[in-house]
Parts: sequence; C-alpha cells; structure tokens
Amino acid sequence: MSADRDALPSRMCTRKDIVRKELVSGKRSDNRALSEFAATSISQLKCSNPEDVIVIARIGDTRVSCLLSLEIREAEPDPDLIHLKVTTADDAHQKAHHHDDDGDSDDEVEMDNHEDRSSANLEREATLETLIEEFDLIDESRLILLPGRLVLHLHVTINVLQNNGSVIDAGFLALVAALERLQLPTVQHDVTEDTFQFDWNQLHSAGGLLRQRCVCSTFAVTGHLLVCGPSAEEEDTADAVIVAVSGKEQSLAFIQVIDGQLPPGFTGLPYDRLVESAAARRLKLERILTDPASDDSFIPENKAVRLSSTDTAVKL
Repeated sequence: MSADRDALPSRMCTRKDIVRKELVSGKRSDNRALSEFAATSISQLKCSNPEDVIVIARIGDTRVSCLLSLEIREAEPDPDLIHLKVTTADDAHQKAHHHDDDGDSDDEVEMDNHEDRSSANLEREATLETLIEEFDLIDESRLILLPGRLVLHLHVTINVLQNNGSVIDAGFLALVAALERLQLPTVQHDVTEDTFQFDWNQLHSAGGLLRQRCVCSTFAVTGHLLVCGPSAEEEDTADAVIVAVSGKEQSLAFIQVIDGQLPPGFTGLPYDRLVESAAARRLKLERILTDPASDDSFIPENKAVRLSSTDTAVKL
C-alpha cells in the first residue's frame, strides 16, 4: 500500500478553522463585555500527506499540536492500535515520522517496555495517559472500522509547544478536533477475490472514533478567573463549573454544571442552541471568529502548509 500512497489525491481539507470562545462576565469602563478570561483557539493546518491531520490548540499561553497519521493495514487486528508520543518545544520541530511497515518504530512510545526513560519523558507520557484515560476519548474497539483484514491504525503525536499548565485541556481540544476532521476513504471488499479497493474521491468522516456519549473537559470560574483543569477542591469552591462538550457537526459547547449535574436531557447540543440557556444562568458565552494565529515555526514547512487566509472560518 505504501507504493500507492504518493499517488493518492490530497484530502479534502480546504478550510482553516479558527475558533475563539470567551467567557464573559460584567462590563468594563469602555462598555466592552469582557472580563479576565482564558482564550481557547483551535487552528487546522493542511498536510502534504493525505493521511495526516494537524491541529493546533491554544488555551491561554499553552499551545499544543496534535498530528494524526492514518495508516490502513491489511493484517490481523492489533489490540494496541493507539501509539502515543509526546515531545516538548525543544524537539517538537523534528519531522513527524511515518510508519510504513508493520513493525514497531523507535519513535513510538511503548508505555511498559522502556526502562531507561528519563523522569521528564515519564511525566509527559503520564500526561498523555491521563488525557486518554480521564476523558476516555478513544474507544479502541471502534478503531477497526473496515471489513475483513483491513485495520485502521492511528498514530497520535501530541507536541507540547508551550506549556503554562493547561496541557491536558489543550491536548483534549486538539485531539478531539483532529479526530473530527479525519477523513476515511470508501472501501469495497471483493469477497470472491478477497481484495480491497479504496476510493479517495469518496471520503467520509471518522467522527465515529469518538464515543457516542459526550466528551468533556472541565473549567472552574471563581470571580473573574477561569481555571483550566481545576482540582476537586477548586471545583468545590468555584462560583461555577464549566464543561466543554464536543457535540455533533463539529461543534464545541461550553455549559454550566448545576449541583454536579448537566442540564436535564442534555445530549451534546451545538453551541448556538446553548447561548440562551447559558445567559439565563447569568453566564454569557460569545463566539468570536478571529484572525489566524501567527505561523507556528515548530511545524516543518515541508510537512504542513497553512491554508489560505481567504478560506471560510467555521465553528468547531
């Protein structure tokens, strides 16, 4: 399959998305309804390889990039389909590595087998394990999406470009956004010949990689301070607890938790349908489409190309 990879057309990622969501409370002297807030922005970059998706998420001064490398294998199902790698800004500029064979790469993080890892590496790996386990983002049983012997294999690389204490939340946003944008080819299986044909002109979303239930990240509001990834004690003393929920149609909604519960009947409604109910709880949410963030020098130019600034911005 690797021989045909260069001949595949580019994935239909033709838009650059910048989303800024600001938690607003009170009025300033200039009547701008802005208080202190942590801004969240998500940008998508178009990759030169049709099997890749790169997303950069920013929460405050924390910036995290997520690279999804898609590989379709004709092999027996692998019980360990998710390979995680975390790097810091010092080595994030290194070119992402593709896995063209069925063997394990030196770049893949083997959580249990490396005994000589530094404490810093262990800490970064623990961050990713927490990201996956606490938010329960990946349902591995659903990663085998194709018929017969075809296995959808995802390599997830999260680069910590800048860390100011919100790595898990930024990583959550980047990973969810990347999974929502992943496109899979249509596959036909000839049972008689036991062969497979891929149609890269007929792509469909891989959003099914996310669990059907809501995927959440938590923020606590105390006065005019928005705390990302609060502790249990911070949640108990907060004026309000906000949950970021990945909804349908590439939406990201922020809702308030009341008495430890989401609003009755909540099933992951998109942002636009939550504004009214959020305002009724004295919590106003505004969506502001901003200019693209500055170019990210940590992403190699030969690996990813920023989309045209004229492309339409859409909500996530």
